[in-house]
Amino acid sequence: MTCLHKHSSPELRFRLYTELQAMMKARFAGAALLLAGLSSAQTTPAEWATRIKGDFGVQVRWDEVPRGEGPDSSISAKLLSLARSGELSPYLKLLHEELGRYSANFRANLGLANIRIVSAMSARQRYGDAHWLVLNCGGLAAWTSPPEIVLVYGDEPRGELDLRRTLHHEIFHSVWQSLTDREEFDAAWARLNPPGFQYRVGKPTSRDSTRLTHPARGFVTAYGMSALEEDMAETASMLPLPECSELREKWMADDPFLDRKVRVIQQTLAALETAPLTPADWARRFEADYGIAAVYRGELISANEGDQALYRLAEWTASYLAVPETGYRSLTKYMAQVLAEIAKYSTTYRQRSNLGNIVFCSGLRVGLTKDGATTASDQRDSWMDSKLGVLFLDVKMAEGAGAWSNHQLHTALFHLLTGSLKGERFWDDEGWKDLNSPGFEYGRAHLTGDWWVLDHPAPGFLDRRAMFDVSSDMAEMAAARLVPAEAKLLDEWRAQDPILQAKYARLMDLLAPYLG
Repeated sequence: MTCLHKHSSPELRFRLYTELQAMMKARFAGAALLLAGLSSAQTTPAEWATRIKGDFGVQVRWDEVPRGEGPDSSISAKLLSLARSGELSPYLKLLHEELGRYSANFRANLGLANIRIVSAMSARQRYGDAHWLVLNCGGLAAWTSPPEIVLVYGDEPRGELDLRRTLHHEIFHSVWQSLTDREEFDAAWARLNPPGFQYRVGKPTSRDSTRLTHPARGFVTAYGMSALEEDMAETASMLPLPECSELREKWMADDPFLDRKVRVIQQTLAALETAPLTPADWARRFEADYGIAAVYRGELISANEGDQALYRLAEWTASYLAVPETGYRSLTKYMAQVLAEIAKYSTTYRQRSNLGNIVFCSGLRVGLTKDGATTASDQRDSWMDSKLGVLFLDVKMAEGAGAWSNHQLHTALFHLLTGSLKGERFWDDEGWKDLNSPGFEYGRAHLTGDWWVLDHPAPGFLDRRAMFDVSSDMAEMAAARLVPAEAKLLDEWRAQDPILQAKYARLMDLLAPYLG
């Protein structure tokens, strides 16, 4: 054991002092919660859960296995023991305090509906192409609709600040999941890092690495250096807490990389502070900005079968459901997203595509019509009637899809344009076929595996769906040029692929009169 005396160096004294602090913090972690429990002992966990539900609209449960499957994660969790459940009051009091730091507008826009509390959890989290098994997670923002957070309140003692930061960390993950431009947001965030920095995805880190240590320029914890999304959430976890403000400002003053990151997080959170618009508000925006009638209550019904609306033409029938009021949060977010994407088109393009109606719906199915009846139907995320200028968009299918839902929207808008101009819903351009490799034949046989993923499966094609027919091939390219992450891939591939470049040139020639 090292002893201090009057001749010890200042450096040694400081090091031993900080080590003693760390040791005492580890030994007495959770003491603050125990003290808080004395003041909340008269309030049961069930009463705290009722209070959180009433004040913030968030249902807290600790008696159900959480739903954790999603596009980027899956979880395995252990429920609290009966004894541990009875000790929840101090923790629920803490959650109530932290949720109260967010405004009513923020909570309404985020739409957080559930918090699940478990005693232990492991998660398989995906970052890009890497898969990383994280054991003993402190929390997770599940890919569910409505949003849900899973938090661990296990037997291992954890300090009060750690518990508070974990909630804000997961809340920002939910914020990130709600973004419609996640790919662009991620790319912009990566550019905020010091030159040459690479996240160490695939290397598990211990819980100690979530401590606020400012281990390198641009980062508040070592855990934040493991993956881009964790970097965002770790940075965001400090912002709502007054006890972190002085430390954060000190680090930002000497670290321009962290300063820029904090300001991006602040701007992202601030965007959720505005009063949420209703579907009717957004419908008025569509009408005012573009003269488009946006409907969502099952309008444009030509026949009615129970709760399903039918839009019947000579060749096909679209059946769909009105968006229920419980889905209005997803609806308003999607309406905002669609409005922003339509803004990418010129007035000429919008007019020539004949787009006059957008039907936001759920349960969209499209089938062939024969003798006045539908002979078969398939689930669809979108469909269009180019003759009457109607676009159908399934809100449920767009949830959590990010840039993919934008891609689908742009393929539909391309088909609307060509259908309006050429009189064919799916235009078959003979000149386009001539650009392919000799002997290539379009067909359904190409729709294997993840046929919708842009992976440049063969010369001249962005994905396997483009290999189905000419109109799909053209629409896939027309859509990719308007989705930033996909446009980057398109530019890279056509620089090395003369067939793809020839197709791109022909497409731009065809679109040129409508892009001005």
